[in-house]
Amino acid sequence: MRVHFATFDAADGLEYNLANCRMAARALNANVAALAEKLAYERQSDLGYWCEAGAFDQRGDVPATFDTEWPTEAE
Repeated sequence: MRVHFATFDAADGLEYNLANCRMAARALNANVAALAEKLAYERQSDLGYWCEAGAFDQRGDVPATFDTEWPTEAE
């Protein structure tokens, strides 16, 4: 299932918005992994956050993997 979580739409342009989205996605994915570890659950491999350019579209694919980083570094 694809669920829209956030829109990054600053006037600074596509690359700026994607860089900020990717930084947020890595931090959120790290939190998902940390919570699974804390609760001794196996992390669901198909659950995570990712970024796409353009407007949200329900018909897209879910990535096979999700980048994780904490603390996150700017691109």
